[in-house]
Amino acid sequence: MLDPHSIYLIGFASQTVFALTLALLAVTDRRTRGTGWLAAGSALQLLMTSYRAVLQKGADPDVKTLGAVLLVLGSFFFYMGLRWFAVREPLRRKAAPLAIGFTMLAVFLLCLIRVDFGITAARTAGIAITLTAVPMLWNTRFLAMRSSARVAAALLVALALTMLCRLTVAWMPASPFQIAADFTGRLVTMLLATSFSFTMVSFFVAEVKRRLHDETRLDSLTGLPNRLSLMEMAASAVKQAEQGKATLSLLVLDVDLFKKLNDTWGHTVGDRALEALGGVLRRHCSLNCFAARLGGEEFAVILPGMTVAQAADTAESIRHSVEELRLHETGQVVTMTISIGVCGLLPEEAGWLDMMRRADKALYMAKHEGRNRVVVWSERDGVRALQAADSKIRLWRSSMNAGHRAEIRSIADAKRAEAMN
Repeated sequence: MLDPHSIYLIGFASQTVFALTLALLAVTDRRTRGTGWLAAGSALQLLMTSYRAVLQKGADPDVKTLGAVLLVLGSFFFYMGLRWFAVREPLRRKAAPLAIGFTMLAVFLLCLIRVDFGITAARTAGIAITLTAVPMLWNTRFLAMRSSARVAAALLVALALTMLCRLTVAWMPASPFQIAADFTGRLVTMLLATSFSFTMVSFFVAEVKRRLHDETRLDSLTGLPNRLSLMEMAASAVKQAEQGKATLSLLVLDVDLFKKLNDTWGHTVGDRALEALGGVLRRHCSLNCFAARLGGEEFAVILPGMTVAQAADTAESIRHSVEELRLHETGQVVTMTISIGVCGLLPEEAGWLDMMRRADKALYMAKHEGRNRVVVWSERDGVRALQAADSKIRLWRSSMNAGHRAEIRSIADAKRAEAMN
C-alpha cells in the first residue's frame, strides 16, 4: 500500500530520470537555452525530493525551510525555461529577478516565525508564477510546439489547482479526512509533475524539429529564406490573392557585376556584400512581405497587397539603400549596386511562375539599360517608359531636401500613372 514515503520514492525515481535527461540535453545542445533553465528547475526539485525520500528528513524544520525557499527559485527557473520555448524574448522587466529574491527572503523570514507560514507563502508564490506561464504557453506563436505547449498549460492549471487544494488541506485540523486528502494531493501532484516532465522533453524535440525545418529553408549566408521557402510562400500568396481578389507584386533583384566584385576584392568581400544586401531586404520588408535568396547573387521579394506602383516605390527605396552601402576592405571602400525587376499578378494567372518570368524579363531589361535601376514589366510595352520615369524620379529625390519629399512622392506617383497609361 502506498504511503507518503513511497510517493516520495516514486517521485524521486521519475524526477531523477527527467532531471538527468534535461541536463544531458542542455549540455549537448547549448543553443536551446530553455532546456538549461528547465534542467536547473528539475535539479532543485530533485534535491528536495531526495532529502525527503532518501534521507527521510521530511519532518525536519530546516529541510522544510530550505524546501520552501527552493520552491520559489525552482518555480522561477521553470518559468524562464517555458518562456524561452514559448516567447523567445528576454524579460521586459528587469525587476523580476529582484522580486524573486525578495520573495525567497520573505519566505525564509516567515519560516523563522513559523514553518507552516513560510511553506504557505512559498506555495502561493509558486502558484502565482505557474499561472503566469499559462497564457504564455497557450498563445505561443510557434506552430511546431503549440500542441505540446497547450498540454503543458493545461497541466500547469491542474497543478496550480492541486496546490491550492493542498494549501487548504494543510490548515485543516488533523483527522482521517485531512490525512486522506493530504495523501491524495501528494499523489496527484506527483502524477501531474511527472506528466509535465514529459512535456518538457517534448519541447526540446519540437524545437529540434523546428530548427531542422528552418535550416532546410534558410540561406546560411544571409539568413533569409531560400528558394524552397519562396516557392511555398509564393504559391500560398497567389492563392490568398485569388481568394480575396487582392493585389500581389513581386520583385526580382540581382547584384550588378557581382563576378567582377568577387574577382576584384575576393569572395570574402562578395559574401559580406550579400550579407549586407540581406540586411537591407530585412529592414525594408514589413511583416507582410517575404524576402528570399534565390541563389548566387539573385534575390526575390513577395509583396502581398501592394500594387505595381507601390512595389516599384519599395524597389526604388531598396535600390537606393544598397547604393548607399559602404564596405571597408584593407583601407578601401567597396560599393555595389543592384538592378530590380517588378511585376504584378495578372487576373487570369493561376500560379506564380508566369509572374516570376515577367519579373525576370524586367530584371533583364534593367541590366540591358545600364544597371542600377528599377524596371516595371507591363503587358502594354510600358517597360521603357516606366524605367525612364523612375530614372527622373531618382534624380529629383537626390537633388531635393527632406522637406520636399511629400511633394516629390506625389509627382512620382503621377508620372508612374502617366507612364502606365
